[in-house]
Amino acid sequence: MATINDVLRFFSQWGGTIHVDDGTTEHALVNIDPGSLRLEEGHEEPVEFNDQGVVQTPMVGDARPSTIGFNLRKGHHASDVTLDFDNFIRKLDAASATKKLYDVRIQVPDYKGATTGWEVDFPDCWVRRLIPLQDGTPFPTLQIEFGSKTSRPTPARYV
Repeated sequence: MATINDVLRFFSQWGGTIHVDDGTTEHALVNIDPGSLRLEEGHEEPVEFNDQGVVQTPMVGDARPSTIGFNLRKGHHASDVTLDFDNFIRKLDAASATKKLYDVRIQVPDYKGATTGWEVDFPDCWVRRLIPLQDGTPFPTLQIEFGSKTSRPTPARYV
């Protein structure tokens, strides 16, 4: 029998980061509110049906996008302190005919302070929802949610 889920990793406590690449610059987002990272893999929606009153094996339906969500504590942008947090957020959801696509990469170190770990890359992401600043304890937070065309990302090692 194969052993699964035998290694625990901690995103917030070990210094995990979220990288958002806009095609020109990769932005490393830090100060993620602990416990706020949410990942929901996309899937093919099952189409359930009956034939003469008997439930049949569902067929594969339309693809559903993945969802990546997290809360950012108000602060400065990690890779460029001259870029104000508010300006970065405004750029994320700038008005246009189609949603701008981003590459969102989540990195979780092997242990606290490690330079190696695993990462999950979600290409072709768009900003689905920005919930304005909320008063938090002890820091105000902004909730960000991305949708992604990638339904099943493959985790990979980084070094």
